Amino acid sequence: MAIKGLFGLIIFTDQGLIKSITLFGSEKYAEKLSIPSGLELPASAWHTVVSLVDDSVLFEVKSGPFDPSLAKELASWAPKEGHISAVQYLETLKQKCLNDLSNIPS
Repeated sequence: MAIKGLFGLIIFTDQGLIKSITLFGSEKYAEKLSIPSGLELPASAWHTVVSLVDDSVLFEVKSGPFDPSLAKELASWAPKEGHISAVQYLETLKQKCLNDLSNIPS
């Protein structure tokens, strides 16, 4: 659920290819762009959420009970956290989301 800002939800295949991009945002963006303010996805989906504007705030809910050891599984095909290639990868994903944004009719 977008509390503030604009986001892109990216779903990946098991091989790391982009399967889909869904834009969502807080009320300000949802109404203006005709996009949802929240999304639900299956627990088994490889995904990431990219913030598309500064100061965005996201609220995420997971089924309980919460187990921190299972909370974050990193894909083998994704760059390692903290590695220089991760910054580049994030920028590439953000640009793909922004490209989708530019295709929304105004």
